[in-house]
Amino acid sequence: MFSPRPLWERGGGEGFHATAPSPTRGEGPVNNIHFLHMAIVTFSSPRMKKDLSVYAVAGDTHSLLAVAKANAVPVDFECENGECGSCAVQVTVLSDKTPMGVALTEKEKTVLRFSGKITQEQISDAETKDLPPPYRLACQFIVRNEDVLVKF
Repeated sequence: MFSPRPLWERGGGEGFHATAPSPTRGEGPVNNIHFLHMAIVTFSSPRMKKDLSVYAVAGDTHSLLAVAKANAVPVDFECENGECGSCAVQVTVLSDKTPMGVALTEKEKTVLRFSGKITQEQISDAETKDLPPPYRLACQFIVRNEDVLVKF
């Protein structure tokens, strides 16, 4: 079981909101305080001393790479534009619910398919069945309202 440090304890990063998540991670006032949907992103890598779990505001248009950089997570990257593939990471949804629709960008489809990280069948499943592929580009993946494990 992990215990992420809330943004208000970490000081937050540029563009990240320092607000506490509600117990149900929903929106709405609690004691006159409004809460945003929050996702827990857990980063795991042999390059890190231990896994790191952080809150991210779901759907705020910051990429997974931006979340990693704001929390000093050593995810590889070069172009930050989805063309080089150096930021490919394995993403697993940590929920027993059906994963939300996954919009692969055209750049992700091309780069991840060319590098052998995903197959054409996985691309088709993502587009038609909303099944998440095992790999994404951290610079293209937008954190949704679901907890994820990111391995790199």
